[in-house]
Amino acid sequence: MREEFIERTKIEVSSAYYRDVIEPLYIKENVDKDIFCADWLKVNKQLIVKAHLADFNKMNMDVAVMECNKAENEKNKTVAKDLKNKLGLMKKKSEETTRRRDAAEKREMELETRIWELQENAHGIEVNLKTAVAMLNEKDTEIMKLKAMLFDMMNKVA
Repeated sequence: MREEFIERTKIEVSSAYYRDVIEPLYIKENVDKDIFCADWLKVNKQLIVKAHLADFNKMNMDVAVMECNKAENEKNKTVAKDLKNKLGLMKKKSEETTRRRDAAEKREMELETRIWELQENAHGIEVNLKTAVAMLNEKDTEIMKLKAMLFDMMNKVA
């Protein structure tokens, strides 16, 4: 089952995570495997992107740290200082990227919420318009009846 999940989603998960989190959710949802995997990817895409970004940033920082240590061990203080500066810049860029991504995700969630609210309002307006049209049709019918009565009365008087 775990292998099928990995094959469908192209996401590597630990056996424990699959057993404790994914499999109980799949059993609870009781849907086709492909639909479950597609829905799981939609719901968890931001977590996946964050995990990949964190892994990438950590890997780059680990390489920079290793280069710094190597340079210091070789008594090359100038190179080590430059590498430490680069590491500091990488950390700042990583923090800025994370901040921007988080802000974009927050804005996206706000927009999705606003879209949902507007759709709900549009539905309410549609219901109100249908009610108003029905009421106008009833009033038009009443007016036609009153006109007919008035016409009959005028004919009787004449």
